[in-house]
Amino acid sequence: MRSKWMVPVALLLIVAGFTALSAKRPRPEPPLTQATIQAETGIPVELVDVRIGSADESLSVTGQLAADYQVNLSPKVAGKVSQILVEEGSYVAKGAPVVRLDSDDAARQMQQARAGVEQAKSGVKVAEARLAQAQTGREVGDVTSFSQIAQAEAGLKSAEANLEMVTTGARKQERQQADNAVAIAKTNQDKALSDFRRYKALFEQGAVSAATLEAYETGLKIAQANYNSAVQARSLVEEGARNEQVRQAEAAVRNAREAVRSARAASKTNEVRAEDVLAAKAGVASAYASLSAARAALATAEQNVRNHTITAPRSGWITQRFVETGQYIGPGTPVVSLVDLGTIVMKADISETDMAKVRAGLYAAVRVDALGNRVFAGRVESLIASADPGNRSFTARIRIDNPEATLRPNMFARADIAVRRIATAMLVPKSALVNRNGGTEVVRVVDDKAEFVDVRLGLVTGDDIVVESESLKPGDRIVPAGQDRITDGAKVKPE
Repeated sequence: MRSKWMVPVALLLIVAGFTALSAKRPRPEPPLTQATIQAETGIPVELVDVRIGSADESLSVTGQLAADYQVNLSPKVAGKVSQILVEEGSYVAKGAPVVRLDSDDAARQMQQARAGVEQAKSGVKVAEARLAQAQTGREVGDVTSFSQIAQAEAGLKSAEANLEMVTTGARKQERQQADNAVAIAKTNQDKALSDFRRYKALFEQGAVSAATLEAYETGLKIAQANYNSAVQARSLVEEGARNEQVRQAEAAVRNAREAVRSARAASKTNEVRAEDVLAAKAGVASAYASLSAARAALATAEQNVRNHTITAPRSGWITQRFVETGQYIGPGTPVVSLVDLGTIVMKADISETDMAKVRAGLYAAVRVDALGNRVFAGRVESLIASADPGNRSFTARIRIDNPEATLRPNMFARADIAVRRIATAMLVPKSALVNRNGGTEVVRVVDDKAEFVDVRLGLVTGDDIVVESESLKPGDRIVPAGQDRITDGAKVKPE
């Protein structure tokens, strides 16, 4: 029985001993938490300054890109396609040939037109030569007629003087006059003979007309008659008057009067020569008119040849081809589509509530999702005055320079249009705003203590926002992120 109770008693003694030893040891302190540490040293925060800067109010819009210039090229004439000089996707410079039509017939017509011009030029030369000949004949005729009339009238005066002398008798002075008259008549006869021989040679060469030669022949006959009359008159002066001499003197007067009449009648030939000049001038005008018509026909033929080659009206890219070699096409049939990618237009949708903000000339920052964050500078070119009846939105055309052809038609694009600008504004990061107590605040740090400051919001410009506040001022240090860890009056540790 004794051994049964000894084991439990020993166990109780052992347990009691361990308990006594445990009661004598000191208890460990609780571990430090992050909140406890930050309360003593401060919450680590990043700080930024409230700054002064400019702010742009932007209007975000979306739309589709389109080519500013796109045209389907077509011929002005009908013909068979002989050459296609471009492929879809190829670049062509302004004036470069794109498609050629068969121009063999047009080339032959052009050669015929050139021959017509040369023939018309020859016609002008012939007409001008005829005019020159007619003008020369008229000028010579005028001089000849005047000279012949003057000679005939002088011969008449001489014959009349001779008749008077025969009937009244001669004196010494009269004999001297008779000798002088013979000498003058002889000189005139020699000159008339020389002129007649010269113009006869010209007539045989075809340089003057028959009428001109006849005029000089008449002048020679008059000069010869005058000379004979002067000789007879001198003979009468020397021999004295007889009845026969008187009759001869009277006959000489009659002959001289006939010579005057003939010379005056011959002068009327000049009227015919004047008509010849007018006719020759009309021939020259007609020849020049024919030349002008021939040149116009040549210009038309040359243009027709050029029209068989379709060229690029400006530099651009071929986006589509509509014809094949050997195909017969008519005027106006599209052959290729040409797009100039140097300038792209974004057609942006503007709501009717924002329409009043947008005007031509505003800057726009354009982005295309497919091209990442790259920004393309654009300008609002125009705003279409009427709204789309389907969605009651207006369309703004934003012109974008695209020298590298990066942007392509039909791409989806986004744009921020700068509709208003504030030159001087107080700016804070949008991330610094805290919605608290039904308003908007920022956390300002003063002497390593955090305090919440009320602000009124303005324009958003990029990552910043314009704020107004009675207590916040430029240069104040604020917390841009992690405000949820901070309470009003908390100690902070700027990093």
